[in-house]
Amino acid sequence: MENRLYLYNLGIKTFGGFATLGGVIQALQLFTQPDLDIKLILLSFPAWVVYVFVCLTIIFAMLRERYKSMSQRVEVLNVKLNEQDAMIRSLQEMMKIVPFKGRFFLTTEYLYNELGEYIQNNIDIDSIEIKNTIEKRGMGNKRDSFVRLNIRGVVSHKISTFHLLVAGDTIVNFEDINIQAFERVGGKQKKLCARIADNGQDSLLKQVVVSYGKVKSPGSIVDLMIEWCWPNMLNVTDCDYTTLPNFLAGTVKHLKMSLECKEDIGFKSASIYKYKVGMDKAQLILDVDMSEITDTISYEEDNPLMNSTYILYYEVAR
Repeated sequence: MENRLYLYNLGIKTFGGFATLGGVIQALQLFTQPDLDIKLILLSFPAWVVYVFVCLTIIFAMLRERYKSMSQRVEVLNVKLNEQDAMIRSLQEMMKIVPFKGRFFLTTEYLYNELGEYIQNNIDIDSIEIKNTIEKRGMGNKRDSFVRLNIRGVVSHKISTFHLLVAGDTIVNFEDINIQAFERVGGKQKKLCARIADNGQDSLLKQVVVSYGKVKSPGSIVDLMIEWCWPNMLNVTDCDYTTLPNFLAGTVKHLKMSLECKEDIGFKSASIYKYKVGMDKAQLILDVDMSEITDTISYEEDNPLMNSTYILYYEVAR
């Protein structure tokens, strides 16, 4: 590449020099022989040689500038490529699994935190509750999982939308998932517009945008309910897990996770974990006492760890 730039510069200097020399000769001829016809001089063979050298000089100058511009673009692309390579290496490092039988790929947690730097809800959350219900619908050893997310809090800075990141499975088409959102106002439910943002994010991770229809001022109360159904998501013959991911908010005072099963199965054991990027492994919070569990497993915590994922892992009695 340096050789090409050298040739461009050499061509400019060479042809530019000949063009300058020819121009000087033509000028001297005009001054020393004023009786000559100027038109004949300008259309003579030496003059055309000068014109050719001038054109070649301009062409080489344009090629040099084009080359410099393309070189700068290549440098920018190389920087972006290096950044992508670094992200891939980070993702590969994050592709560990929590230390129990049910596998939770921490790649999604990494993506949650990466996107969480750009997506934030200006809300101080008083309570966030996620309830997963294992429905009777499904195929094989998997059943549909109905998810209901309740969020209550106070607006810290004016907002008109609420953002939520959801992670699915490779076999799930997000376009087929009917995400609905409601706002509780005066004891009634008002349906809001909820959509999946088409912003080129990873197929396993999508951003759900809920629009209020108007701007909410600081101090306004937020009381949202968002619900959707994952088809063929949870295992009813072996083990599986549900998660409550990155909250994308300023503060969270209280969280609650619960798992209800409408299928006629028995839970053998259940555990609660939490994981944050930077931890060596997922941290065990609680082994659930199954003596009082029938069809619903639940967990609550005050002042949960921010920018982290909470995992409810269960095993089915055989």
